[in-house]
Amino acid sequence: MGPLEALWASLETLPQIQGEETGQMARITTGKIRSLSVATLLPTTPAVAAPTQYVTISDGTSIAINMQMPEDYVEGKSYPTIFEMSGYDGGSSDGTTPFGLVGDGSRGITAPYEKDYITIHASVRGTGCSSGEFDLFSWRSALDGREVVERIADQPWSNGKVGIYGHSYGGITGTMIAATRPPHLTAVTVSGLIDDMYRGMVYPGGVSNYGFPLLWTGLIRNIYDVGGGTYPGLAAGDPQCAANVATHRRVVVNDPIIQGLADTDNTWFQSRSLINYVERIEVPVHISGANQDEQTGPRGPYHLWEALQGVPKRLMMSNGDHGTQTNPEFQADRLAWMDHWIRGEDNGFGSWKPGRKRTPTSVVSLFETQGGQSGGKPPRVVELSGR
Repeated sequence: MGPLEALWASLETLPQIQGEETGQMARITTGKIRSLSVATLLPTTPAVAAPTQYVTISDGTSIAINMQMPEDYVEGKSYPTIFEMSGYDGGSSDGTTPFGLVGDGSRGITAPYEKDYITIHASVRGTGCSSGEFDLFSWRSALDGREVVERIADQPWSNGKVGIYGHSYGGITGTMIAATRPPHLTAVTVSGLIDDMYRGMVYPGGVSNYGFPLLWTGLIRNIYDVGGGTYPGLAAGDPQCAANVATHRRVVVNDPIIQGLADTDNTWFQSRSLINYVERIEVPVHISGANQDEQTGPRGPYHLWEALQGVPKRLMMSNGDHGTQTNPEFQADRLAWMDHWIRGEDNGFGSWKPGRKRTPTSVVSLFETQGGQSGGKPPRVVELSGR
């Protein structure tokens, strides 16, 4: 049995998705997600460095979230929501990193949406102040995100439209959540993606990568998880956070460092590879990346954009490093994309109805960007569009 066959077989044992239609993962469609708790999430503003709410999902796991209402929030009015989920600061996100650098946390990168959207950040299970077993980039975590999206859409302050934003950890998690097809998901903008965990990260070109993967799994992820997600909740004296942290556990065989000792591809890598899920996405998707990305590499955005089928899609690439995709030029384009599909603004991305044979497609390349800026000059832009 090859890695892909083993992947589909292994997914049969995971929690199921309700009412799926067709596709290569159709064999995992027989079960149903149980109803979510009906408790209302209370509006909060501004964001604080600790969870503002907890969502109890179908298997009893408690997911920590941090919610902030729009700048001009009016009680009784409904709004669209931008949702981000990762294992960094997540549910404790207030716009700072564990080192106190303003603007570098998860809320820093969703700041452009705070004027017109409710912004909600969540910690994946087993990280931050969420309870449960941590399993990196797992399908179970994606299903958690799906349930939270649907819970958001059911709130009195929601207009039923939810968009996913994500970069790097949040981008990979967000893409997998989108692949679970939440009914109220409306559009997606993701960046810093890895298409194939084995070929694109751990063994690129068949050569062992002992650089960033080891540094990230052994040090960086833990610093951002504990320092950005867990500590703020504990420091705030949150009893729910303390109770959830006490449940944190991890199966050794799911540790990415342990899996990285294998020389050949296997089910563990493929079950965490977006290339095997992205064709399931059924909403407009904006993907961005950088050609010199020193962390997640440059190949992922191209391959994943090509694999998206039957939905409006936009690829935005540039020279630059891992942080380039959250720089002003990118953020403006990503916001325009989400405003177009979620808020109905005419930003030139075309129109679309599900099932339509031809869908709006575009590719944008930015050149000569330096340090996220353009050296005082507008970047040269090459845009190829298809309608």
